[in-house]
Amino acid sequence: MEPGGAGMARTGENRGSMSRGRRSTSARRARPGRSVWGRLGCLVVVLVFGALAGAGWLWWSGRLAPVEVWDRVVAAGRARHKVTLYFADPRWTRLVAEEREIPAGLGAPELMARLVEELASGPGGAQAAAVLPKGARLRGAYLGEGGLALLDFDGKSLEGFSAGGASGELLTVFALVHTVVENVPGVREVQILVDGQERETLAGHVKISEPLSPDTGLTGR
Repeated sequence: MEPGGAGMARTGENRGSMSRGRRSTSARRARPGRSVWGRLGCLVVVLVFGALAGAGWLWWSGRLAPVEVWDRVVAAGRARHKVTLYFADPRWTRLVAEEREIPAGLGAPELMARLVEELASGPGGAQAAAVLPKGARLRGAYLGEGGLALLDFDGKSLEGFSAGGASGELLTVFALVHTVVENVPGVREVQILVDGQERETLAGHVKISEPLSPDTGLTGR
């Protein structure tokens, strides 16, 4: 009986050893999973470092805009441009010039619209008189062929407009002509429209149904 018992004990030990061996093998097999995550972490670190190094090289080589370039872009957005506006003198006998600053970089249509806004806001001092009513505004401004500019006024914004007779209307019309021609590159003539249509006059005196050129006799220049 003893030998048999010893044999059974050894058999039990063998089975225990095999069981521990299987557990040890399973543990060893489980380790590669943790190793994969570790390798992925290292790869991420390498990629991030590489990206930072590449960006640094691009900045150093001038391929990425430095802060100074951005500052210049911001400054350009704040840049101002001098324009010359024309108003009537207090006695309504001639045109007088007034310099003013507006944002730089406007395209031709936007520039013409801004010039009309400035004229409608009135002169900056008592040495000149307004040539447009306060609420005067454009429906649109366009460049035609051959240096022609078209100013299309909103008719309602001109309702009740009175320039004070023929001389006043003459100065109003040519204040627009001189202001646009002198400040918009390439423009030589101006035609005034109202609600998209040609009009004979603004207030019954000065013909505006055709393009008009500057009249230097009104400015003394």
